Amino acid sequence: QDFMQSKVFDILKLLNSRDLASFKKFLNSPFHNTNSNMIKLFEIFKSYHPGYNQKELTKEKIFKQIYGNKKYNDSLTRNLMSDFLSLMENFIVHKDLKYNTTERRKLFTASLLGMKQYNYFSKSYKQSLKELDLLPKRNHTYYKHLADFSLQRINYLDETENEFLAYIDELSEARNNLLNYFLLMMLNFYGPISQFRTAEAEKFNFPFLEEILNYIECNKQSTPVVIIIYYEFFKLHYTKDLKYY
Repeated sequence: QDFMQSKVFDILKLLNSRDLASFKKFLNSPFHNTNSNMIKLFEIFKSYHPGYNQKELTKEKIFKQIYGNKKYNDSLTRNLMSDFLSLMENFIVHKDLKYNTTERRKLFTASLLGMKQYNYFSKSYKQSLKELDLLPKRNHTYYKHLADFSLQRINYLDETENEFLAYIDELSEARNNLLNYFLLMMLNFYGPISQFRTAEAEKFNFPFLEEILNYIECNKQSTPVVIIIYYEFFKLHYTKDLKYY
């Protein structure tokens, strides 16, 4: 069985009836797709949902349903499947972005900056931070978003202002957000490993671990609470000292 065809079917199996209906609309939109064969191919595949019996869905059969009595062309069939797979991947990204307001905002503000729409960027940037502040979780993703927006504003200041203090303030903000993101990611990554027995844990290399723990220990007053929680959890399992409980 063709690898690309198998990949298409594997992804299609993950789509429920609502996803399939949305994908059909996606394919029928000229903005996303201008190849009518993609719509034909979708209708063929849809009739085999959700099992997608690959013994019945042969490349030759698919080709005949698309091109009629035209002589079978394997290269043309592969291109057809490749184009369909690309559209399906675009649809999945599009679907996820629809429900991910923050990622959409980041892409939008980055586009505004690229188009040099500085006034609009500034307003959108402020609105993005307000929306981000409403998120219920202050996890590594939150600080990653903050860092991304800070880096966008640094680029904005670099292109529009010579105000050194504003630039330095934003650099400091970006550094803090990146640092918080790094600390949370590393503690989150090392956390499960810290629960191994000591002999097992010692076999694992912990780059920057001592530096991370020392930094948090020395900067507890200014470190976000969520990082302190991860830190205490890690120390409890890593040292077995109940004072971190």
